[in-house]
Amino acid sequence: MWYLAVTDLLRRIFLNPKEATLMTWWDDDCKVDDDVIAHLADGSQWHDFDTNNLLFSLDPRNVRFTLSIDGMNPFNKRMSNHITWPVILTMYNIPTWLWQKRKYLFLTVLVSGPQQLGFDMDVFLEPVMEEFEKL
Repeated sequence: MWYLAVTDLLRRIFLNPKEATLMTWWDDDCKVDDDVIAHLADGSQWHDFDTNNLLFSLDPRNVRFTLSIDGMNPFNKRMSNHITWPVILTMYNIPTWLWQKRKYLFLTVLVSGPQQLGFDMDVFLEPVMEEFEKL
């Protein structure tokens, strides 16, 4: 397992003044009164989360992530004994047109091994969860 810390990546983003303003973009520029969902901040789940977690939602600089896990076959063979699991974090604080840019996708964990992980994936996510608790 390879683990890459998220804290240093976030620090790099917040040190740049232009990117720091992008991190609070959803709170300033995204609030529109129409019924169109242009950003996840317009959705009902975002509002439900904010009402249930008031301490987190008071500061718009708090980072909201999604975690993506997908097993892939690195050698492009149909029958392979080796599999790789990348764990990628996507930030939802930035504008929607930047979500999938390489700069803002964080590869945090890379698990490679001879077999499928199945239900044991949570063991590999423990360093990520411990780092989130510190943040």
